[in-house]
Amino acid sequence: MKKAIYFKSALAAVAATLALTVMTGCEDDNQKTPGNQPEFTAATEGDIQANAKGGEYSIEYSLTNPVEGGRVSAAVETGCDWITDIDCESSDSKVTFTVEENKGNEAREAGITVTYSYGDDERVSFRVNVHQNTYADDLTDLTFTFDIKPKVHSAVVDIHPSDPAALYIVNAITDSYYQQGYTDEAIMQYFIDLYINAYGSAYSDYLFLGDFTGLEITGCEPHSSAYIIAFGVDPQSDRYNSVLAKEEFTTLSASETDASVTGEMSRFWAVEDLVAYNSEYEILEESSQDPQNGGSLYAALDFTFSGSAERAYFAIFIQTNDINFNNLTPEQETQLYNTTLSNGSMTYKEDPAQLFFMNPDENNLLCIVAEDSIGNYSAMYKHIINLKEENKSTDYATFDQVFNDFANWLTGYSVSSVSKIASPLANNSVVTPKIITLK
Repeated sequence: MKKAIYFKSALAAVAATLALTVMTGCEDDNQKTPGNQPEFTAATEGDIQANAKGGEYSIEYSLTNPVEGGRVSAAVETGCDWITDIDCESSDSKVTFTVEENKGNEAREAGITVTYSYGDDERVSFRVNVHQNTYADDLTDLTFTFDIKPKVHSAVVDIHPSDPAALYIVNAITDSYYQQGYTDEAIMQYFIDLYINAYGSAYSDYLFLGDFTGLEITGCEPHSSAYIIAFGVDPQSDRYNSVLAKEEFTTLSASETDASVTGEMSRFWAVEDLVAYNSEYEILEESSQDPQNGGSLYAALDFTFSGSAERAYFAIFIQTNDINFNNLTPEQETQLYNTTLSNGSMTYKEDPAQLFFMNPDENNLLCIVAEDSIGNYSAMYKHIINLKEENKSTDYATFDQVFNDFANWLTGYSVSSVSKIASPLANNSVVTPKIITLK
């Protein structure tokens, strides 16, 4: 909370002596025992350098031989409206003040005069200059090198910043940004704002730090050009602090693939039976009652990989009135295919079976798109799931193993983390590294 400031009218003698300043500062009565002639000097060495973002700064001082009734005051020079909230009262050894953000293209400077007044209009003063940079002045010399391995629909990149302690963002863009008039600076701020919107004040926890290997940028089109970009970020100012590093790459051309992944839900258990079997499974009850992703059955989704498949995108769609899983139109097929790729979950050949809460006698559609080692996609596998209560399993030893394997795979997540997609129109996170094309 900002302190209230006590403003003192300048005496005529003070006005004559300090013609270039305006007493918009504050006073601090000093009640120490009087001694010899007071000595009042700046303990802060040199001028104060403020960054473009601004914030709270302070001037430290040293006072020896204080006089009873002596006062510390401070004033900023006339015409300066970007140094405010001068506070002499909160500390007996420093003056604090606020520097406003410099949104202009020129650096600026102003002086603050700090005065110790005592006796009959006697005073000792010193002046400290405050310099404030522009955002361009605050840029570091951070650079990046990239090792890019293009695939058909993505690129795997290793990033090496010149400063291992620097926080940064890495992503990919197409020429669409430049075609719409974006500058490098606007692109960097755009991605910072995406992080802030997604993670709030904690967004700095999600920035990259140090070397990063094996980052996959998804969302690319086959045989198309894009840029890997990276730049430093200053979380204190929510601004970029380096120039934009970028390197162009071209994805591979698509080709036919023998990759194939299928899935089935033949193993499922009733939640109430699991709780009766082992009270530790009571943690499943609350999740099972979720209106969107809940269900009275807990089912294992088993995948079978064949051909050159290395991973697969999958999604389980809930039956709605406007879509008939037994009679899909070409447009609906395309929508399901694209949504599975953009919003679905991913599974690898070595991953365990994944668990879902399901409702009995409910029509759901499992969609899977396989991918080979260079990023070719398969045709979409579709399978209607309709579980019957009477077919539930009572093999609880098997469930223990399935559950433990799944929980270990989901380290740090809840058992309901993998959930059904409520609608084919669901949105995905924009911060996950992915080609973003402006339309």
